Amino acid sequence: MIEYIRLKKKWLVLSCIAIVLLVGTVLPYQFWLTKLAILLIVETDSLQPADAIIILAGDAERFHHGVSLYDSEYAPHIIFTSDSAPLLLIDLHIDWEEITQNAIKKAGIPEGATSFVRSTSTYDDAKHSYQLMQRKGFHSAIVVSSPYHMRRVKMIFSKIYRDSGIELQYSPVRDSWFNVEKWWTRERELVTINNEYIKLIFYLLKY
Repeated sequence: MIEYIRLKKKWLVLSCIAIVLLVGTVLPYQFWLTKLAILLIVETDSLQPADAIIILAGDAERFHHGVSLYDSEYAPHIIFTSDSAPLLLIDLHIDWEEITQNAIKKAGIPEGATSFVRSTSTYDDAKHSYQLMQRKGFHSAIVVSSPYHMRRVKMIFSKIYRDSGIELQYSPVRDSWFNVEKWWTRERELVTINNEYIKLIFYLLKY
C-alpha cells in the first residue's frame, strides 16, 4: 500500500512536469516574453489619499504623472528625488534639482508643497525619502516611477520602510512610452528590460 502511494505521488509529479513542458511548448515565445515585461510592473489597485507623493528622478513622464496625482488632490506634498550628479553640457553646469524646481514653477506648485532628497540610486531614493518622511511626521505616501522600474522600487522601499508604520502605495506612470506588447522588437524597451533584470539580480544579492 505504501509503495502504491509513493508510485502514485511519483506519477503525479511527473504528470505536472509534463503538463508544464507541454504548455511551454504550445504557448508561443511571445506569451512568455510579454509576461516577463508585465512582471516588472507593480501597481496599487485603488489609490487612496496619502500624506505625500514621492516622485523618483528619471524620465520627465514621472514628474508629469506625479504632479497629476497632486493636482487630483491625492496628497498635499510632493517629495522629489534628484540625482546628486550634475548634468554637464560643454561649459554649462546644470543641477537636476534646479531643473526640477523650474518645472515645479511652471506647473504652479507652491514652494512649501515640495521637498527634495538627493540620491544616486533607487536604494538611496528609499533611504533618504524615508528619513524625510520621518522628520516631517508623514504616515503614508504614493511612490511614482516608470512602469518597468516599479518591481525594484517596491522591493527596496518595502525593505527600507519595513516596520515603520508608514503605508506605501505604488503608482506607475500612465500612458508611458514603455509598452509590454512586442517589446523585444524595439531597441529602447529591449535595453531597458535587460538592464532592469540585471539590476534586480544585483539588488537581490546586495540588499
